[in-house]
Amino acid sequence: MNSELTDEQIRTAGLIIKQAVIYNLCDVHIDLIEFTPGQAYSMLRVLKAKVYSDCNIMFTDSTPDYLTVHLNTSNLRSKE
Repeated sequence: MNSELTDEQIRTAGLIIKQAVIYNLCDVHIDLIEFTPGQAYSMLRVLKAKVYSDCNIMFTDSTPDYLTVHLNTSNLRSKE
């Protein structure tokens, strides 16, 4: 099972999070349809290693479906 993230997956997740910060949203959902289960867990580890400690993988029939990330936008903006 491949757990290495592609550049496109990393770029897409980053853009989704940046847009959420710009629009002052509290939660983000990242679609995991194109991810292998290993990649989904890799993305979760990467996000938790950054400033996004409140994130979870949501499953449908034991398959990773999407990733939720709770943002604290006031803290994120102060770090830009």
